Amino acid sequence: MKTLITIVLISSISSTIYASENEDAKQVANTWFLSLMKGEIAVTSALSKTPFSFDRKKIIDSDKQLKELYERIVEDKGKRDIKPTSVEVDKIKDEQKLRKLKAPKNSITVHIKIGEDIIHVFVEQGETPKVVGFSD
Repeated sequence: MKTLITIVLISSISSTIYASENEDAKQVANTWFLSLMKGEIAVTSALSKTPFSFDRKKIIDSDKQLKELYERIVEDKGKRDIKPTSVEVDKIKDEQKLRKLKAPKNSITVHIKIGEDIIHVFVEQGETPKVVGFSD
């Protein structure tokens, strides 16, 4: 009986931690996305961490290169006031799907939907979650 209570308690604690990490990841990804769309490079950079996976093709190794990438994105696309239609954590832990997205290991994938478009934002888990990549 004592073992069963312990297992139930551990399972409950794990579920609570997992839910909390998901909410943290959603919040960080959404704030990161909104700050990038508004051209708030300092905020976007503060919520990011290198190495950074960009668009399934490139790994950015330095904070300076990452800031330059954000500046180019804002310059190319302009500052925009875009509101996502949904922000959801990918509940599927399909390794093949994650490899296809080139999601960094040990990251939570957050899907930000804007109309028919989806941006995949990868958030590193931990005490202070950080965005470690994105792809569309």
